[in-house]
Amino acid sequence: MIIGEKNKSFKIITLGCPLNQSESDLMRARLHQAGYSETGTGDDTADIYIINSCTVTQNAARKSRKEARKAKKGNPDAWVCLVGCYGEMEYEEIKEKIPEIDLIIGTRNREKAIEKLVGQELDLNQFHNFPQDNNEIRPDKIRPAIKIQEGCDQSCSYCIVTLARGRPKSREFRQIKQQVKSYLEEGYQEIILAGTNMGLYGKDVKGQSKHSYKFIDLPMLVSELATLPYDDYRIRISSLEPLEMTEELLYAMKEHDKICNYLYLPLQSGSDRILKLMNRKYTTDDFARIVEKAKTLLPGVGIMTDLIVGFPGEKEEDHKATMEFVEELKLSKLHVFPYSPRPKTLAASFNVQVRPDIKRARTEEMKELGQKLARRFYQENLNTRLRVLYERNYETSDKILGEGFSENYCLVRFETKGTNLTNKKGEFVNVISHQNYDWGLMGSTSQEVKY
Repeated sequence: MIIGEKNKSFKIITLGCPLNQSESDLMRARLHQAGYSETGTGDDTADIYIINSCTVTQNAARKSRKEARKAKKGNPDAWVCLVGCYGEMEYEEIKEKIPEIDLIIGTRNREKAIEKLVGQELDLNQFHNFPQDNNEIRPDKIRPAIKIQEGCDQSCSYCIVTLARGRPKSREFRQIKQQVKSYLEEGYQEIILAGTNMGLYGKDVKGQSKHSYKFIDLPMLVSELATLPYDDYRIRISSLEPLEMTEELLYAMKEHDKICNYLYLPLQSGSDRILKLMNRKYTTDDFARIVEKAKTLLPGVGIMTDLIVGFPGEKEEDHKATMEFVEELKLSKLHVFPYSPRPKTLAASFNVQVRPDIKRARTEEMKELGQKLARRFYQENLNTRLRVLYERNYETSDKILGEGFSENYCLVRFETKGTNLTNKKGEFVNVISHQNYDWGLMGSTSQEVKY
């Protein structure tokens, strides 16, 4: 089926990780090139909906189904396409249970969705080569993500993403560099590097010299991207597997101030017994050494982690060990997930499942600890100079504040009244923090602060 000329408006709903965001941007750019117009981000209806789905948890899959039904309800004549991980893993279930969806595309051939729309075949390399001269990539114009690789070979027992994304596959350096330069020339000031397992970047390519400019490794990649001939920008590295956080990468971050002083290292559990059941490749001692090295080389670094609570076989002592471990490490933020069994994963077949009420209680306890650690991190950043990417406004009862994130990922709000910041969204603002809260930091803008 080729969508007719009358259907010219589209909307892309993106769920899940920065990698999905990056791939949505590519689809969006192709549709703009083909002459389609994008509706607003609110309740405006469209002729075509593309739902870039997620299935990392049961809740993520549920949200994907909800968005499909919502799209068809808003416009019964709309054409609804679901792409991504959920479509890859649950094709038959979606086809049977969600008649609202007209086309289901997995992770390996998203370009097929665009072929259906533009009525022509697209070469896969062309699809992943970022379009030139396109200034309508993202509607909010703040913080784009760029895919550097996808796929993983770790085979963690709980993880469906490895199955959905397949084996590791890196993008060529020249493609990544071209896309970064394109964004910088359009005025973006922070760019996120995204991937399924980014530490594997370049390692899947056989027969390439380490110094080949077709495929290089991650430390070389971020160093190259941090030395482009543009004045005011920064590169943020998204989630990295702990053992891929090498000394070479830490030293690259230390050397280049355009790489954000921030790490996202998924721990998943602070119990070695549970880590083994999860088929993680490190121990708590390994993780602690990585964090200690990072804090030594990168003073003030923000370190965020993922934690799965209620993994099959998790006992109370495992839960307590995890809480004690992350508190001792003084991480800056915890991203807490209650375990949910995913189809075709090994952990879903484990006999000893944690009762839902116990899982809920442990999840709340872990989230409370996360709030405590975040408050401690905000306190450490009190009365400091922060370089904040102005992303949005935050309205209180009597004023409008600017809001954004610092390099080390503190949420910062600042007053805009009486300043020249009205049209500065998407740009850096120099802020001196003077008050900390549960949610983050309050500060005052200081345009004379130099970095």
